[in-house]
Amino acid sequence: MRIACILAAAASLAAGATSHAQSIAGSESNVVLAHGTPSAGGRSTNVVSVLASSTVGQMAAGPAATSASYELQTGVSWMIPQVAGDQPIVFGATPSTSTKDGGKLVRIFGYNFTAPGAGALSVLFGGQPSTGTFVLSNLEATTVTPGQVTSLGNPPPSAPLVVATGNGLSGAPDSELQASFLYEPALVAVDHAQVGKRLQLHFFSEPGDSLVLVLGQTIPGFGAPVPPLEGSAEVLINPQTIVPFAPMPNGHFGFPINVPNDPVLAGASISLQGVSITSLFPLDGAFSNALTLTIQ
Repeated sequence: MRIACILAAAASLAAGATSHAQSIAGSESNVVLAHGTPSAGGRSTNVVSVLASSTVGQMAAGPAATSASYELQTGVSWMIPQVAGDQPIVFGATPSTSTKDGGKLVRIFGYNFTAPGAGALSVLFGGQPSTGTFVLSNLEATTVTPGQVTSLGNPPPSAPLVVATGNGLSGAPDSELQASFLYEPALVAVDHAQVGKRLQLHFFSEPGDSLVLVLGQTIPGFGAPVPPLEGSAEVLINPQTIVPFAPMPNGHFGFPINVPNDPVLAGASISLQGVSITSLFPLDGAFSNALTLTIQ
């Protein structure tokens, strides 16, 4: 559904359950924005609908767009302007993941893309400019993702998504409106690791791949290449396979890790890394980012 088509019906943006409401001004958008600090990996769970106090109508059942941090719901609503100016705002992208090679066409959702003085729209994924950007409306654009790897040849864990116009830059340091983008294969946690709590982890890759997940310790800045797999193994000390060769039909695998209820573990670090296997014969696949968590 084109965001331009939502202008007549308005929209509401929903984030994680810890979010709080804040309105975005605009004579033509009627957008209600709810936001919160994205969880580890830039993803929010338990998505809830947040309506303005002056809502006139019910939210539609399905989302118009989903990004790594937000879900955009159609509905009929009006709001009191609270954020003035023509500086661009970015909500997120859909799809919200891409392979580390880039080259994927994605839709960017935001606001003030065509405000007076905006000029050309630039999109940055983790500081890398995208290509082929085309503005469809004040709220929507399309662009082609750039490639993104670390010095070890692995995808970054989460890349900040920023847009820029002649009126400024979105996602400034003093702004909480920061979207994020995942480069596959991506291993993320949706919460902090806490003593005696269950930690929920997620692995994202291409549909049809299989996952091997390893727990161990890393040497910062050091990785061991394992040809013919792409990238490097970063979990190097006392590695233990905790998820051996699990198929991912839809490209998404979620699993919990129970942190023991032992206060001695507070402050300790654990590291995990996944390998996305595309085929066994011949062997083909890529290492994910190394995810290091400090137990609280």
